[in-house]
Amino acid sequence: MKDAFTLIEKLEREIATQSISKNSARLNQLLADDFQEFGKSGKIYSKDQIVAMLSDAAPGKIEMSNLKFKALAGDVVLVTYQSSSNGINANRSSIWIRRDGVKWQLLHHQGTLRE
Repeated sequence: MKDAFTLIEKLEREIATQSISKNSARLNQLLADDFQEFGKSGKIYSKDQIVAMLSDAAPGKIEMSNLKFKALAGDVVLVTYQSSSNGINANRSSIWIRRDGVKWQLLHHQGTLRE
């Protein structure tokens, strides 16, 4: 499972980079069709909404720290971490699922503001 954690960390960091937001094809590969996000605003977003929002996002840098991984099942991994971007700090969690025994996709993400 350690290899899966390493790959998932790479994918999580890829999604957090500004360059992915301009690559909707890659973002569509990484987000599951049934993806859902609970935003730090409290709003719930679908895959299509997130892809559209990120394509219009202003440049910025997201710092990620304290990443932790927990296998919830053989093909399901929970990632928790803290992020900081433009003075906004958040606790974040992501659920990744391996589809067809090969492809990891982000199924769920949540951001919660922190001080």
